[in-house]
Formats: sequence, structure tokens, C-alpha cells
Amino acid sequence: MCGTTRAFKELIFHCDIAKAFYSNPIFWLWGFWLAVFVEDVLERSFGATKKTGTTLGMRCLRAALSNPWICAAHLVLILAVFVHLNWFG
Repeated sequence: MCGTTRAFKELIFHCDIAKAFYSNPIFWLWGFWLAVFVEDVLERSFGATKKTGTTLGMRCLRAALSNPWICAAHLVLILAVFVHLNWFG
């Protein structure tokens, strides 16, 4: 059902954006949050939070949760992909 691993494999190993999108259209969203997570871990690991007290991941998460339109867009996108993958995939 998911196809996220297949999507990343198609994108990274085969550079086939269309096939990656067909495998799971939401992988772009997962990829964004994965990049934010990795950056957040690196920022915490190397002590960059001492200057501002917050990391990029914390700021992105706060911005996403404080805006109801972003939360609604995430929910609609996830539900649409779920329906697409289960009925048409």
C-alpha cells in the first residue's frame, strides 16, 4: 500500500521522477520532513541550538501546527494518497 520506499528507490537509484511519483505521490512530503529531521538532529548534535535555543525542525513543526491550513493540507494530501493507492494503485 505505501510505496514510499519504492518511490525513494526510483528517485535515488534510477532518477525516474515520474515512476517515483506514481509509486507514492506523498513521498515528497515525507522527504521534506525527513530532511528537516536530519537537519534537526545534526543541529542538536553539533550544539548550534545554543545561539537561538531552537532548531529548524522545532521552528518548522511549530509553524505547521500553528497554521490550521497547513494541517488541513497535510491531512487532505495523506487521505487523497491513501484513497489513490488503495483504489487505483
